[in-house]
Amino acid sequence: MLKLRKFFSFLLVAVALSVGIGISFKLPQISAQTNISRQSQILVFGQKIYTRENGKPRTIIENFSVADTEALFTFVATNPQGKRGKVTSAVIKLNGVEILSPRELNQNVEVVSKRVSLQQNNQLEVQLRDKPGSALGVQISTPALPPPIGSAFIRVQPSTIPLNTSTRVQFSYQFPISSDSPDPVVELQRLDGDTGAVIASEGFLRDNGQLSLGDDIRNDGSFSFRKTYNFSTGTAIWLRTKVTVDSKTYYSEPNSLIARDLSPITPEQTQAIIDASNEGRELYKELLSIKGEAAAHNETVAYLNSLDIVEIAASQYTDGSNGEPKTYGINIRFVTGMNGFISTAPRGTRGGSKYDLKINRY
Repeated sequence: MLKLRKFFSFLLVAVALSVGIGISFKLPQISAQTNISRQSQILVFGQKIYTRENGKPRTIIENFSVADTEALFTFVATNPQGKRGKVTSAVIKLNGVEILSPRELNQNVEVVSKRVSLQQNNQLEVQLRDKPGSALGVQISTPALPPPIGSAFIRVQPSTIPLNTSTRVQFSYQFPISSDSPDPVVELQRLDGDTGAVIASEGFLRDNGQLSLGDDIRNDGSFSFRKTYNFSTGTAIWLRTKVTVDSKTYYSEPNSLIARDLSPITPEQTQAIIDASNEGRELYKELLSIKGEAAAHNETVAYLNSLDIVEIAASQYTDGSNGEPKTYGINIRFVTGMNGFISTAPRGTRGGSKYDLKINRY
């Protein structure tokens, strides 16, 4: 019986490979939630509440760091009604420079806000001089990310990798280029999953036709970068691109790279993935001639999301009407952890043959 089961599994794998599907593995759930969506403000420090204690006023020293010192930063002190009233006297220094003085606070002041500059490593000194029991909230934030000009998201392939295995990951991003402008500088940044602050630079994406970086066509607006990762524990890292061109800066939406413990999927799950992928591809082809590209994408995605084997499906279709590059395709994440992509690019465009089906191995 065991030998027959192994043979049946092998047969399904062979069938999957014959239709262009790479077999993947089950990916147990780990937390990958983040606060780094395109929110109004991203905190780089705080918010922290400081309470005046009994005895002589003392200075509390806080240290924090940021990676992107060119961003705009705003210091905000909130002065709530505490047990002993509001704070009427406090001194706060940032890197030795006073940014809040006693004369700026009184019983009628609820918020003090001002623009500040940060260094890579920063020190904040907070001293409350009011009655014991009064409290002051302090935070420093950077504005929400500006709207992207290129692709909304950076593409991560594979987006999920196994633990304790060196895996090469390719990052791709589309950004319009012009002969009248200098070449864009596209940096891959790693973000803190809780605050959204930049914590590291992973490297730079290139559009130079260098195959070792995953870029096969020079100056086509598709930027690529490859890096090898090896994690020993379940990890989710968040990444975005920072594009600098003509003294302007643009950011992509954050996307994640996840490392998980992997275990084999069942033959039934393999067949369900094959069926769902083929059905989605055929449905799109049928709807395209009747309802057009946009509606065909939307209805195919809705159908895929109704299937038990699909965790989430999302359209990657943009028509270029807002000046962004045209993109075609449907991303699929199966409940097993496999990531699939149905390319719907018309023949003759970047992305291969029409309705090509690709399933990442992890």
